Amino acid sequence: MGCCEEILGSVPVIGCYCFCGGVPLVLFLMQTTHIVLAVAFLGTLVCGVPRGTEVPKIPCPSEVSDKCPSVDGPTPVYLAHPNDCTKFCVCDDQVAFEQDCMKGLVFDEVIHVCNWPYNVDCGTRPIPPN
Repeated sequence: MGCCEEILGSVPVIGCYCFCGGVPLVLFLMQTTHIVLAVAFLGTLVCGVPRGTEVPKIPCPSEVSDKCPSVDGPTPVYLAHPNDCTKFCVCDDQVAFEQDCMKGLVFDEVIHVCNWPYNVDCGTRPIPPN
């Protein structure tokens, strides 16, 4: 079963694309509406990697980890990566770890999802060249 089927089930979609990383972000196109849907953390779902495979975690800069809660709640905490607008950080046990947005997207720190660049003000966070 693919990422989209696992997340969306039988929702009728025309196209579906799965962000490959620790936090799935599904982009899907329905009849006439473009929808960007941030899906709650699904734990071991990582595209192209068998379940149970350990995925290396790269820590974000310490100033980001300082913003992580002292206790993990039921909802993950997503923070902007200060050095790259195409990345974000996910808090896990008081440490923030890097995640990449899907190619072509940047992290929107207002709504805490990867989004189209024309919808996001990256401020001082650079967008690296392709």
